[in-house]
Amino acid sequence: MSKRPIVVVEDDSAIRESLEELLTAEGYSVRTASHGGEGLVAIEEFRGQCLVLLDLQMPIMNGEQLLDALSQHSDPDVQKVPVVVLT
Repeated sequence: MSKRPIVVVEDDSAIRESLEELLTAEGYSVRTASHGGEGLVAIEEFRGQCLVLLDLQMPIMNGEQLLDALSQHSDPDVQKVPVVVLT
C-alpha cells in the first residue's frame, strides 16, 4: 500500500524543511507551502487525497483561513482532507 502524500504548510523555513526531510526519509511524498494560499493549491492538486500538517500563524493566508477555505470548498474530497495542526 502506498503512503498518502503530505502537504506541510508552515511559514518558518527551518521547521518546514526539517519536516520535509524527516517525512521524505520515511518514504512519504511531501509538498511544502509557506502560507495557506500555497497550501490550498497543493491540496487541490492532490484532489484532497493527502494529509495536511498545518501551522496556524502565517502571513498572507493563515491556518484558520485555510481551514475555512477547505470547509467551504466545492470539491467534497478537499473538504474532508485530514489536517493536523502544528503550532
